[in-house]
Amino acid sequence: MNVLLRVALSMFVCSVAIAEDAPKDTTMLQGTWVLSHGVFSGKALKQRFLKEGVGDLQITFSDDVMTMSGGGSPDHTYQFTLDPATDPKSMQIVTIETRGKAPKGSKLRCIYKIDGNELILCMPADSSVDPPKEFNAPEGSRLTFLVLARDTATTAVAEKPIADEGAKALQFANQAVAALEAERLSMEAGAKAGQVSKTRIDELRSELFDARLILLRLQGDEAGITMLLQDEIKLEQARFKRLKELTSQGYVGGEKLREGELRLLSVQQQHALHEKDQAKADEVLRRAFEIEQQHLQRLQSLSSHGVANRSDIARHKLRIARLLADRQVEPVECQ
Repeated sequence: MNVLLRVALSMFVCSVAIAEDAPKDTTMLQGTWVLSHGVFSGKALKQRFLKEGVGDLQITFSDDVMTMSGGGSPDHTYQFTLDPATDPKSMQIVTIETRGKAPKGSKLRCIYKIDGNELILCMPADSSVDPPKEFNAPEGSRLTFLVLARDTATTAVAEKPIADEGAKALQFANQAVAALEAERLSMEAGAKAGQVSKTRIDELRSELFDARLILLRLQGDEAGITMLLQDEIKLEQARFKRLKELTSQGYVGGEKLREGELRLLSVQQQHALHEKDQAKADEVLRRAFEIEQQHLQRLQSLSSHGVANRSDIARHKLRIARLLADRQVEPVECQ
């Protein structure tokens, strides 16, 4: 009986240790890894990349999202789950977005090994190929064998203990951008299949812009901020122009048009403030205030007829108060 108890306890301790390996390995994977050596079905990958001029393969792990890229542009995005109980340790990846033929949601089972700053992966070409059992990719196997080195320059923050709020904010911002980017790719794939609305994609794109702006500010990248704001202004101008066309055709109401112009003005104001053009910032703010004032007057008129409620008016007054707090402009008399 004592022997059986010892065996049971031993098995329990081992299972707990294995279960704890998954989050530990996930943490160790975080960051970017660069190809040192690779083979696909018996043929060297680095020679192929050099011939095609696409640059080395990189794999970035952020939380539970894995992005494979070559030549500087993301190609494949997956959600990964580790299973350290297998031998070798295995990883299941689920396609979020890929430029290949793999549909969204397709699953592959790979094997992995982490040895300090070296990551070894072996994965099948697609779901029709049996999962690898060893780290090898012989000719005709349609397996990919990768040896990657940690890119210490881009993962320095992730590897160091978070000693101050600035480093923590930078890490969180990086994670937010990666997660939102993965969600955007997934939604765009869903939109092509008619499963996601264009409105929701626009909302997510705005969230992604905000996250990227925060990240660039934390990094102190002034040139990057300028470029991001300029690109966003162009996108919002095109979007607002489209909204005006849809409004004139009766497909979109005035509320959407108002929100679109306010979003454009918000980005224009941020750009003006970044460029230290206070006159332009004030001009943009006054236009935003004018739009909000007109809408408040409309709400008050509707309220007198019992259409709009007091809470709607109160929330809108708060929005106007925020504009007044940003910069001193001529207030309106609100009843």
